[in-house]
Amino acid sequence: MNETTSTADSWDACPQGELSRMARSIKSKRRDKVIARVIGAAGAVVIVAVSLTIAAQQLGEPTEPNFGGIVCSDVCPKLQDYMAGKLDEKLAGQIESHLAECPDCGPMFQKMKAEMGSAQIDCDDRSSCLCDGCFHRSAVAIVDVSAK
Repeated sequence: MNETTSTADSWDACPQGELSRMARSIKSKRRDKVIARVIGAAGAVVIVAVSLTIAAQQLGEPTEPNFGGIVCSDVCPKLQDYMAGKLDEKLAGQIESHLAECPDCGPMFQKMKAEMGSAQIDCDDRSSCLCDGCFHRSAVAIVDVSAK
């Protein structure tokens, strides 16, 4: 005799609420996976954004040398007042330290003093300012100073 049993006969009845609990569990796992994907994607976007920002800063305009607590481009406009002794002690000390330490500004300042003597330095006219070369036109100015 061929005995076939129906699969329905071999199953036990689920306790009440079991199917609902299983459905909630499956939904919760799906939601957790979606949240993990979103957080992972957001983290990747943040990492890329930070990396690009850092790369842009490093590849962008070079940072200006800071000697004596003052940068090269701030020294030039103050040289006339520095030479005339019109600056307060702190700023004059910063400029003096900068000129002593900066490999670009120091030689250019000495060259300016030698060429101009007691003449006034006009740093407002950026096109003729020799010290402007320490940062804004550094490649050309340094070669010119080094060649002489």
